[in-house]
Amino acid sequence: MTYEETMGRLYALQNPEKVIFKEKKFGVVSNNSLGIYHSELKKIAKDIGKDNELGLQLFDSGTFDGSIS
Repeated sequence: MTYEETMGRLYALQNPEKVIFKEKKFGVVSNNSLGIYHSELKKIAKDIGKDNELGLQLFDSGTFDGSIS
């Protein structure tokens, strides 16, 4: 899976309501969060498998959710 494909999947799952929910419930304030639940991120990570180069690109993506994928 490429960086563009992965980011496309992440943005397709983007949910601003979940960002607000996480801020209220957990006190997590993040200006660069997409509001994706961890279970969804785990599915994407499983599809990617081990890919260090992609991992570094996602970490540098500027999105919280991309950096923990």
